[in-house]
Amino acid sequence: MVALKTLTIALLGNPNTGKSTLFNALTGLRQHVGNWPGKTVEKAEGFAHLPDGRRARIVDLPGTYALHAESPEERIACEFLLSGEVDAVIIVVDATNLARNLYLVLQALELTDKVVVALNMMDEAKAKGLQVDTRRLSALLGVPVVPMVAVKGEGVTEALQTAMAVAEGVTSTHPVKPRYGLLVETCVQKLLPHIQRVANGQVQKAGRWLALRMLEGDELALSWLAKVDSDVQRMLDECRREAEGFGTSLDLEIARSVHEHAETIARAVIAQTHCPTRHWRIGRWSLSIPDWTEILDNLLTHRWLGIPLTLAIFGGIFWLTAIGANKPSALLEEGISWLIANLRAFSDAIGMPWWLKGMLIDGVFLGRGDSLRRHVPADASVLCSLRCFGRFRLGAPHRLQLGQPDAKGRLSGQALPFLHGLLWLQHTWRFSDSRN
Repeated sequence: MVALKTLTIALLGNPNTGKSTLFNALTGLRQHVGNWPGKTVEKAEGFAHLPDGRRARIVDLPGTYALHAESPEERIACEFLLSGEVDAVIIVVDATNLARNLYLVLQALELTDKVVVALNMMDEAKAKGLQVDTRRLSALLGVPVVPMVAVKGEGVTEALQTAMAVAEGVTSTHPVKPRYGLLVETCVQKLLPHIQRVANGQVQKAGRWLALRMLEGDELALSWLAKVDSDVQRMLDECRREAEGFGTSLDLEIARSVHEHAETIARAVIAQTHCPTRHWRIGRWSLSIPDWTEILDNLLTHRWLGIPLTLAIFGGIFWLTAIGANKPSALLEEGISWLIANLRAFSDAIGMPWWLKGMLIDGVFLGRGDSLRRHVPADASVLCSLRCFGRFRLGAPHRLQLGQPDAKGRLSGQALPFLHGLLWLQHTWRFSDSRN
């Protein structure tokens, strides 16, 4: 009996798209978590079994918004996909934010042909009134698209089976390659012959992707540049000077082209079937308004209103923690004082020894009660603030659209460090105030 080969399937996707949920659903307890060699980034891999007896090695790559090597997570994803170990890639896509997720998909299609798109969160898309034509999406991308709801286990097995079929060549793929402007395409055609001459394996297959990354000044691509002849560096300098002559930059032109392609595909496959509404009834009056989460999203991510509203929310949280928490602290102090008085009366009534009474009442109850009175209201407001920002993803790069996408395709998220600093400041103020 011939042993079946264990195929390696990589999971790729933006953060918060359900990639780890899919990984857990596929591997169950058959997984190992460690670190990538030489990195502090967590590495998770495991094994999945199909009903026909085949086994697949599943590698959960770090969440990334694009295939650039500007962060440890992005570099790990790029290096692993270029290593030649991967037989197929499942790209987990958020169906409610298709255009944003397609940026990563289009970049991956330039790196490998063995791609399956797992369109996750289909239930949330339906709840928002979004209908995604998966067949048309598959035709436009040139790779299989599997609708999925990972948290419910729907489409999980189908995604793995499709990836196995792609890896084994049973299902063929014809991935679309984004087309760029004349300037970028001319530079790519100049670089490709030199890359193909010295590259091998998966790097040679991903020559176009590598040429584009070189034009963008990507760290991984530039480090690989040392392996090729000096003509490549000369060509890169010429291309950059030519772009400057047109008043633009190569990385900006590349990002713009991919974003426009992603937006075009998303518009072609998404239909708004209905607008989710909430019905409010007061007596015989009835009011229907759009879903309140959509209203908050539109306000807090508005290009002009987003920053003032965010600052106002920060100010309210700061006031609540520094001043508004005084009332709950006073109520806790009254309750603790009442408890201590009754405990003293009870200890006197039963004749408790003085040393035990001092240890339990004055030490444990009074000490811990005073700590709770001082810190619980402040800590609770900080935790509620973090929970609120986590729920609406306020300040996260993939939701807070303070401006246009940068040259690497990421939406600006300047509010995130400010949020963390402000929460730390308000917590420190409360702590220092409690010690005075």
